[in-house]
Amino acid sequence: MRTRGSGARSTCLSVSFDKEFTGNYHRSIMARQAVLPHGQRGWLAWQDVFDLAARGSVFEGTLPVSVFPRFSELLAAVEGDIDARLAFATAGVGRVRVEGRVEGAVQLVCQRCLEHYSQPIGSRVGVLLVTDEALIPHLPAEFEHEVVSERIRPLDVLEDELMMSLPLVPVHPDPADCEATARRLLAAAHDDLME
Repeated sequence: MRTRGSGARSTCLSVSFDKEFTGNYHRSIMARQAVLPHGQRGWLAWQDVFDLAARGSVFEGTLPVSVFPRFSELLAAVEGDIDARLAFATAGVGRVRVEGRVEGAVQLVCQRCLEHYSQPIGSRVGVLLVTDEALIPHLPAEFEHEVVSERIRPLDVLEDELMMSLPLVPVHPDPADCEATARRLLAAAHDDLME
């Protein structure tokens, strides 16, 4: 908003980038466009994968779940933080080794009782990045591998690892947590049958 004029009388001009827009904004999509603190912006920058390895780049920090758009779509609620560390190193010609860890807790929907619950996640990251598919048969088996372009965002590597760390079928760790919901659903179903 700009203000024009001086003195007691001023005129306000409303400036809008989408004056013609008459629909609704999708708040949840807009809310996912989180901004990282200044010291963490390297996670978002497109960088040459081989330069990252040659420099021995290390990315470490606590990141809000909201900066991971694909990962966020799999969650019941986009809240919380992820502690992460990724270290890049050269692993031979045309190969970059990425090692690190991811830890945190996210909100999922239990598939037994359909209630939200907090799921701890944590995994060790060990992946070889290659830019040429012809190298795949020659890669060591102890590392997963991924074919990438020469320019990557460290955040995308981390997001892939986060997605793979989620349980295939999310359920409360303790089935007793689902019992109250199960009893309520069974009672409602019984009442429906009796009518």
